[in-house]
Amino acid sequence: MLKVIIVDDEMLVRIGIKSTICWEDYGFTVIAEASSGEEALQKIRELRPDVLLTDIRMPKMDGIELLKQIEAEQIPIESIIMSCYNEFELVRSAMKYGASDYLLKLSFKEEDLLAVLERVRKKILARRGQTALSPQTDSHALREQLARLLLEGGASSEQLDRLAAGLNFCVHFSNMAVLILSADPAFSASGLQYEPLDTQTQQLILNMVHDQLSGHLCGNILPLQEPRDHFLVLLNPGLDLLQMANNITGRLRKYLNLPFSVGILDYSCCEADGLRQLPQQLTAFASLRYIKGPGGIHSLGGPPSQYPPRQQRLKASRWLSDIHGIADFPKIPEIIRAVSAQMRSQHLSRDACQQIFTEMFYHLSAFFQTYGGNINGLNEMCGFPLANRLSSLQFLSDAEEWFRVYAVLAERYWQECSSQWKRSDILSAVHYIQNNYQKPISANTAAKEVGISSAYFSTLFKQETGLSFTEYLTEFRMEKARQLLEDKSIYIYEIGDRVGYPDPNYFCKVFKRCTGMSPAAYRKKSKP
Repeated sequence: MLKVIIVDDEMLVRIGIKSTICWEDYGFTVIAEASSGEEALQKIRELRPDVLLTDIRMPKMDGIELLKQIEAEQIPIESIIMSCYNEFELVRSAMKYGASDYLLKLSFKEEDLLAVLERVRKKILARRGQTALSPQTDSHALREQLARLLLEGGASSEQLDRLAAGLNFCVHFSNMAVLILSADPAFSASGLQYEPLDTQTQQLILNMVHDQLSGHLCGNILPLQEPRDHFLVLLNPGLDLLQMANNITGRLRKYLNLPFSVGILDYSCCEADGLRQLPQQLTAFASLRYIKGPGGIHSLGGPPSQYPPRQQRLKASRWLSDIHGIADFPKIPEIIRAVSAQMRSQHLSRDACQQIFTEMFYHLSAFFQTYGGNINGLNEMCGFPLANRLSSLQFLSDAEEWFRVYAVLAERYWQECSSQWKRSDILSAVHYIQNNYQKPISANTAAKEVGISSAYFSTLFKQETGLSFTEYLTEFRMEKARQLLEDKSIYIYEIGDRVGYPDPNYFCKVFKRCTGMSPAAYRKKSKP
């Protein structure tokens, strides 16, 4: 791994260069930065980097003077000059004092930087009499390994310190503080989804925070693969953590125009074996962030309850009892806001909130189906499965918005479906099924109910619904059975009777044919 120092008097330029490529992927690692030639010379003497990437015009000591001093001290380093369009005379002077190559500062692209680095690599290898670099530990891989060990919680502080030694970390894992930093992505209501951060923005976050910390030798930052867009900021003790959190998020908001959430871990959680609590603290942070919304700074204590008591779960579903027809769907946002207020007051965990919302969604979907809708058709109209998007929401406020959009889409889709029904008598027959599915009804009784001959009714029903009378009735009963199986207090034989199958053996046989598993197996796989 070839070591690089970047020198420029503008902090944003240094960060931009560091974020242009993933250096470790190409055999380079940025070990230092400097804002002047004078500062750079001191670090070059101490750290002995292999590659210097420097601006020409800087205060105190400019790039040309820096190169002169490097040549005078016979320091073995390959230098790359960054210049503007009108500085070609200065570039020629830099080449005279040993610069290997140059880049146009305001316009170079990733491929330009890579091409220059490859030429520099060949010069270094030629000088050393090598054809390839000797194997060295990849710092990018080290960072990933270090983050993984922290989250798994199995490594001692001594093991972590040894691993971090290869990354020039300035913190010790036996005595440190931790900030959990999360980029809060924007929620797109039109697509009911988040826009994830791109790789370059993630790299910018890493570089900007690292630049801020390394300037004061007070900490380091590690990216997390899971959860995505989360980072661990490791800090030396004795710092004002709230002030540090505000400084970091303030800088990121200023330059990236993004909100960030921060979880501040107590010192007791970060001493010796306290590191093993980090995974639980991440869960606690996710819940606080979910409940309180983006852009907050949270002090982390113990994790909240993972699931509310049964009475509270059932109460949440009862909120929907006020909906008496498809025309009542506009009531949904108001109901969800009331449920959200209850969740906030009870400090429920993110998992608990999401499970309640998922239960409410399926309750609404079943209700929607009783009025002639079909959740699969609604998914097709949206272009994505609604349930998947609901489970991925990161904030309670976004769940409220999700249900508002769902109510609009569901009502619009139902209106489109009902307008396609050419015959009101078949729609009446569907309502008859949905209101009497618990009874031993048949196509003959439904036909008699709507005043159509049995033979003609069967043909019309298939034309209008796409299913035979028996298929529709069975599908509807099975959906009701799946809902009832979620309630562990109801015996399976009772459920069969409630959905029109008084013979429990026959009910189990039909259920397995339709779902691929027995009622008992379905209940076992469902969440508690």
